Amino acid sequence: MTILDLAREAGVSKTAVSFAFNAPDRLAASTLKRILEKAEEMGYVPDPVARRLARRSSGNLGGLILQSLPEAFANPHFQELFQGIGAFCERSLLSLTVIPPLEGELLTSLRNAAVDGVITLGFTPSEPFLELMHKRSLPLVTVDSRVDPAVPSVTFRDESSARELPTRILHQGFRRLHILAFPPARQELRGSSGSRSLTRRLMGFKRALETSGVRDAVVTFGVSPVDSQGPGNLCWPRYGAKDTLRLWSACRTPRRRESICTPKPGG
Repeated sequence: MTILDLAREAGVSKTAVSFAFNAPDRLAASTLKRILEKAEEMGYVPDPVARRLARRSSGNLGGLILQSLPEAFANPHFQELFQGIGAFCERSLLSLTVIPPLEGELLTSLRNAAVDGVITLGFTPSEPFLELMHKRSLPLVTVDSRVDPAVPSVTFRDESSARELPTRILHQGFRRLHILAFPPARQELRGSSGSRSLTRRLMGFKRALETSGVRDAVVTFGVSPVDSQGPGNLCWPRYGAKDTLRLWSACRTPRRRESICTPKPGG
């Protein structure tokens, strides 16, 4: 069953059938009714690819990530992000596609993505990435990165928040601090310039210590392991608690101790 078959049976042109499914306001009510009734009678289903070409729109928004799909869906931060983006898509009658790296790079993923716009999550797009976006004439919004004043972004106050946290902890009398972070995001992927969140947060910690006036603080830094083979092992609280307790048990000083956990860049 093709669009030509339906047009012949309904006594209209191929263009009229296309309008019936893609721009019904361009047809008279009686013509539209006749085409749709005949389509139902014949069991005609429009080709979604052809509809996208006719409308020049996929009706689809892409969320581009550095992580694999199992990693992303196991990450509570991404779950909340997808809920928020999904709510927008629901209101806007859009679909959402989560796009992981393809063949080890983001550029291939972007080339193959049938989307009307892109949201990057947790990484800084590279120049080749931005050039490809421009060639495809796709709008871009970045989350947790800033690339250009002309590109809308949703960012976090990494440095100022990181500066405030140890300041409060030191004020409460804690002197042995352990900063625990996820490993830096993968930067070898083509299309990504990496994530600068961890760098900004560490700078905030450093400035807080420099301006605190405290001279007897002991600060250690560790990276939490991530087992990408098991989504259950991606739970931040599990690794954070285990590594922190190991540090505490190794401390023999009676001084108060505290741990600072930094979220994974992009999560």
